[in-house]
Amino acid sequence: MLDIGIDPNLVGRLSWHGLFTALSVAIAVVVVARLAKSRGVDPAAVFSTATWAVPGGIVGARLVHVIDNWDFYSNNPEEIFYIWNGGVALFGAILGGTVVGIAYAWAKKYPVAKLADFSALGLLVAQVVGRVGDVINGEHFSKTTDLPWAWVHTHPEWPGLPSRDAIPGTGMGYHPSVGYELVGDVALLFVLWRLLGRVAPDGMVMLIYLGAYSLLRFGIQFTREDPERWGVLQQAHIISLIVLGVAVLFIAYLLFRRRVYPQVEAASGAGDG
Repeated sequence: MLDIGIDPNLVGRLSWHGLFTALSVAIAVVVVARLAKSRGVDPAAVFSTATWAVPGGIVGARLVHVIDNWDFYSNNPEEIFYIWNGGVALFGAILGGTVVGIAYAWAKKYPVAKLADFSALGLLVAQVVGRVGDVINGEHFSKTTDLPWAWVHTHPEWPGLPSRDAIPGTGMGYHPSVGYELVGDVALLFVLWRLLGRVAPDGMVMLIYLGAYSLLRFGIQFTREDPERWGVLQQAHIISLIVLGVAVLFIAYLLFRRRVYPQVEAASGAGDG
């Protein structure tokens, strides 16, 4: 069993989670801009879209968290806006940032589908970097297990204490759920990086990312100790199923359109830029 005793607070109220989250956003934007430039898309379009997509991701992340914890926030409505106290949902960040980014890029007449594919890789890079902070902080509580790769956070400032201070010394730890996701994200990033430019039409990489991540998250979510809303299903389970369903429908539609109307696909591809 892995014992993690790192102080979750880096400096003052700045946590490792906060530091790596900030780094992940900056790195993701740079990655997307470099991918765009290498494939003939003006990086200025990326930076312009990011000024809207990033705030959209923050709002989405907070909104999903608030909905999932409405019992608390309905009695403490002022806390809804105290985002500096923690409380964001990764799925909300992905969906909020993607929807706002696509809407802005479409309004500006940027090559939306191409930017979406680049952004899929950027999002995965951000997730990998951000999850490193989650591993150190141990903010996402998981179910107990006696598996040899279980972990336990023992620092006195760990967010799980004192409700979980009985674990050390019992031989029981917690599923490293964010660790599972970090490994899965790295694998998915490798696959999608190989697919970029090799699958058509444009936009397919983003849809594969949304579908694949939803499957990954659906399975991992069973090891997390979030509130169960529908039997054994948690909020993230339901979001995963919805996103997976939408992604599959759009993939089917794009493949159908490409097969039935190949001249339309050729014309739209020639016009991107």
